[in-house]
Amino acid sequence: MPNNLWLVPGDGNLELIAPAIHYYANALMPDSAWLNVHKWIKILIDKIACTSDWTVFIDTNPSFAIYTELAIVAGTHIIVPFKADDSSRVATKALFDLIHGPEKPHPVYSKYTFAVRAKEAGLQLPCCHLFIGNQFTQYKGSAKVFGSMSNALMKSL
Repeated sequence: MPNNLWLVPGDGNLELIAPAIHYYANALMPDSAWLNVHKWIKILIDKIACTSDWTVFIDTNPSFAIYTELAIVAGTHIIVPFKADDSSRVATKALFDLIHGPEKPHPVYSKYTFAVRAKEAGLQLPCCHLFIGNQFTQYKGSAKVFGSMSNALMKSL
C-alpha cells in the first residue's frame, strides 16, 4: 500500500454514537462546542496530511447525520453520485439546502440549521466538484430517462 494512503473505514457503530456526538456538539459549555466537535475529522486529516500532499476521500451516508456534517466541514470538494430517480433529486437538493440553506428559510427553525451555524462559525464549506450519474450507456450517450433527470436536477440547483 502506498505511504500516502490511509484508510479510515466507516463503522456501523457510527449510528450508535451519533447521538453522543450530537450531544457534545450542542453542549452549552464551552461556547465553541459546536465548532470544536464539527472540526474533529478536519483536525484528524490535517494531522495526517501535514507531512505531504494528500487527497482524502470521505464516504458518508446520504442522510444528513451529525457525522455527515463533520465530513462536510473536513472537505474541500464534494462528489455527488446520483441515479435517474426522484429520490436522488430530492436527496441532492436536500444536500444543497443543508450546506447553503433553503431558498426560503424557515422563520423559526432556520437559526438551528447546519448552514446558518456553519456561517456563524466562519467555516469555509466545500464546493460541489462533480456530479456522477451511474445510468450511462457507453455507445449512445445517456439514457433518455437519465438525461431528463440529470437536466431536472441541474436546473433545480
